[in-house]
Amino acid sequence: MALHICPVCGTAHEVHRVLDALSYGRPRTCSPRCKTLFPALARARVLAEMRKMAHDAHCRLPEG
Repeated sequence: MALHICPVCGTAHEVHRVLDALSYGRPRTCSPRCKTLFPALARARVLAEMRKMAHDAHCRLPEG
């Protein structure tokens, strides 16, 4: 068994070796509840990063 950390709740849980190999280094969720919450969490992270990049690009524009 391999140890994974749930990307949603942070719980450490064991995953079968076959599932670990099929994960290709990506974290696996610990429960069906976390599995349903994960896409929304990932989307929120991506949107926050996009907002930050847009804000940073806007702040760097030369004045004049």
